[in-house]
Amino acid sequence: MPQIENKQHVATLDSFNANVLRLKVSSGAAASSLNALKEQLAALVGSEASAVSESAARHQLLAKIQLDAEKVVRAVASERKIAKRLAADGAQAASSAPSGGGDHSNGSGVPQVLDYVAQKAEMFDLEQVLKTWERKVEIMEMAAKRVKVLKRQQAQQTGTALRG
Repeated sequence: MPQIENKQHVATLDSFNANVLRLKVSSGAAASSLNALKEQLAALVGSEASAVSESAARHQLLAKIQLDAEKVVRAVASERKIAKRLAADGAQAASSAPSGGGDHSNGSGVPQVLDYVAQKAEMFDLEQVLKTWERKVEIMEMAAKRVKVLKRQQAQQTGTALRG
């Protein structure tokens, strides 16, 4: 009888051991899939943070573009008003002056855009030349002052050398 009981206990232990082994394998698989899911979550959190920062940057850029667009719309409206006023002034001038075309080839009394651009370019070039000459004059004035100071020092040194 003790052998039969022993065999029964061994069979029960074997079934428990098999059950424990099965549970260990399934818990290992669960732990493995849990770690894989944790890695996926960390990657998603990282991409979410970069997406949020990119979204914020794009919102700022959009706001800046909208402000620039509003400025452009205002500038265009202002330029149109000026153009209308110039056209009206030109029409008044054209009606009071003899027709001859002159410098205005479009007949509206408004100078050509290319003429304006050329005048602006020439003005810019002349301003640059003026700045260059002003700087040269400043340099020459500083050099003249330096020469005066050196002459004065030299005169003082020779004067003290003659006295000594």
